[in-house]
Formats: sequence, C-alpha cells, structure tokens
Amino acid sequence: MQAAGDRHAEGAAWHNLGNALRAAGRGQEAVEAYGKSLAVFREFEDFYHEGLSLSGLAHAHIAVHRPADARTRAARLQD
Repeated sequence: MQAAGDRHAEGAAWHNLGNALRAAGRGQEAVEAYGKSLAVFREFEDFYHEGLSLSGLAHAHIAVHRPADARTRAARLQD
C-alpha cells in the first residue's frame, strides 16, 4: 500500500495487522500496528476508523497487562 501511495488503505492494512497480531498473542506488536493505523486515520479525520483503532489499542493494552493505558484509549472513544 505504501508503494501505491494509498495512505487510507495503508491505515486499514496496519489495523488488520494489529488484529492478526493480537489474535496471535503478540500484544506489544499489535499496540504498535494500531498506533500506526490511528495516525493514518487521524490524517484523514476518519473518525469511524479512528474509533476502531482506539478500540483495538485498548484491547491490545489489556493483552499486554496495561489496564491504565486501555482505560485511557477507551475513554477517548467517548469524546
């Protein structure tokens, strides 16, 4: 996606990678992937996908035993 210059699709790819990493038990890597996804969707002011990325981040933080970070991400969903 990067080579094609399609940033929005790149954000979706990072999000999907986050999902796969979290499912594989690789929580810290999932946090990083969701963070990249979130940054891309914020560039586009795509609030729907930003919310999905924040939700994924919250779940990934729970997976790596950082509940305070998970609460912070979940709280941003309500803004």
